[in-house]
Amino acid sequence: MSMVSVPFEVEFELSAGSWTDVTASYIDTESRIQIRRGVGEDRAPQTSTASFSLDNSSEDWTPGNSSSAYFNKLRKGVGVRISSTYSATKRYHFTGMITDLAAAFPDFGPARMRV
Repeated sequence: MSMVSVPFEVEFELSAGSWTDVTASYIDTESRIQIRRGVGEDRAPQTSTASFSLDNSSEDWTPGNSSSAYFNKLRKGVGVRISSTYSATKRYHFTGMITDLAAAFPDFGPARMRV
């Protein structure tokens, strides 16, 4: 039996009710999409979380970059959802809000925005 690779789609709700696909900016190298479900070690309910990195070489994702098309749109509280489509059926794996943004500009490799 072979494994099937199902690509994920990452979207931001940059304006009310309108979702923007940012999958092309997603980096799947060192850090993949990580989704943690809402159950702690003691089986107590916790909030589910997701994290991933975006290519920020253009600095489009840098908050405060007034020349970016996303200026004042990417911030804490913006909706984020992660989905995949398999056999023509779209499934949502995570829906939530941005709670943290961290820009990284390493000496080597692309600049990243950790969400």
